[in-house]
Amino acid sequence: MILILLLLLVVISIIDIRTKIISDGFTVTGILIALLMGVFAHHFFSSLVGALVGVLSIRLLNDLRLQRLGGGDAKLVGMIGAFMGWKIALLTAVFSSLAFIPARFIRVKGIAYAPFITIGFVLAVIYGT
Repeated sequence: MILILLLLLVVISIIDIRTKIISDGFTVTGILIALLMGVFAHHFFSSLVGALVGVLSIRLLNDLRLQRLGGGDAKLVGMIGAFMGWKIALLTAVFSSLAFIPARFIRVKGIAYAPFITIGFVLAVIYGT
């Protein structure tokens, strides 16, 4: 599951770099698939909490003005949470925010954030499991 999710994150990162858009077709569909899998594997509540923590953690970064992220970024971390649980989602948000710090000093407008979410996910899996 981790490798499939990582592959999907890499594809989404490439698309985000090129277009600055993360499609709901990826994120919302991913969240729904994870929730459906949760129903059949008897961990629906864990998937739901993971999705909510993922979305809300990115929204909190926006509200605190630590990052300026779009809804696609929030749903992407929500998708990670739906598949992997709340702990990985929260760690992904923290690690991606830390990985983004050097990019904040680059004076380029509209830096794609999905690659940093992917880096955060890899670090979360390494250090959070």
